[in-house]
Amino acid sequence: MATQEPSETPDWLDAVASRRLTGEALARWRQRTAGDPMARARLNEDLALNQALDALPAATVSSNFLARIETRIAREESGDRHRPPAAWRWWRWRPAGAWGLAAAVALAAGWTWRQQEVERREFASRLAALSATVGLPGVESLDDFETVRWLQASAAPGDVDLLAVLDAEP
Repeated sequence: MATQEPSETPDWLDAVASRRLTGEALARWRQRTAGDPMARARLNEDLALNQALDALPAATVSSNFLARIETRIAREESGDRHRPPAAWRWWRWRPAGAWGLAAAVALAAGWTWRQQEVERREFASRLAALSATVGLPGVESLDDFETVRWLQASAAPGDVDLLAVLDAEP
């Protein structure tokens, strides 16, 4: 704050708060407040506050402080104030989300294919075990067309009747 002479204003609080007083101006304000102890106490408090503030070290600012302020002012003047914060701009994350979704779909498809493959192998092994225990011809014999025709022709008539009864029951 620059040292200035106060103007002849009756409000000493404005004079003390807005600038440093010279010794002569300070003496004048002390003389004016001599009759009012409350005003004198407030004057002394404000002067003590000014001295305490003057004793503080100057605040350090970053080297690009002015450039950042000017950029922010220019942005606000250009009407960019309604732009949402960076964290809210969800469209910035779309490419990463698309890759993540593609990876999830690929993992799900691979897992499903693997489960189907395991189920097919288990079914084939159970079918092979069943054919060995029942006495039916093996899987290799199904390559021969005549064997397949023989299997169709050898179905017992009782089996067909039993299946018809089971289908008719509610």
